[in-house]
Amino acid sequence: MNKIEQRKKLMVLAGLGLLFVHFILTNIYCLPDRKVPLSIRQASNLYSVPFFHQGWQLFAPNPPRYQGKMRAVVMSKGKQDSILVGNYTTAPEHYRVKRVVNRLSKQLASDMSKNLYFEDDVIQYDVVQSGTAFKSLVYFIGMQEKIDKGVRPDSIQLIYDLYMIPMPPEDMEAPKVYTFPWFEI
Repeated sequence: MNKIEQRKKLMVLAGLGLLFVHFILTNIYCLPDRKVPLSIRQASNLYSVPFFHQGWQLFAPNPPRYQGKMRAVVMSKGKQDSILVGNYTTAPEHYRVKRVVNRLSKQLASDMSKNLYFEDDVIQYDVVQSGTAFKSLVYFIGMQEKIDKGVRPDSIQLIYDLYMIPMPPEDMEAPKVYTFPWFEI
């Protein structure tokens, strides 16, 4: 066997080896999380996510799981002001403001669905208020108020009129209202 044939054979074997590794990592990526050890899952994610991951939105967009209106009551120097979160005078039509508010609102609704609990028939918000979505939203509202009015608020209270989706149309008149305790900044 000459050197050219050996190189061809080596290239074919290397190609088959890469193809084998590709299929193994792709199959591991597609398996449920609980069936694969974490270290192997991480290796398959490192390989698959940058090159092959795609959301299901390409095929069938998911409807949002939460919908609602969020209001904030802002306390600045003893005066209360109620605002609809997302409607700001400095940049009301800027697409990034709406995107940030929508993203944080969805994250907060998700946190609420996982972390709200009852103690003596009273809803407890402490776990949600210690989460990233709540703190980011409060920070965002505080900074927007500072930009709008020149004064950063002392405390903020979020009120979330939350509709869960899917729901029957007759429930649209009676949303669930979640009134968070005051959060001092």
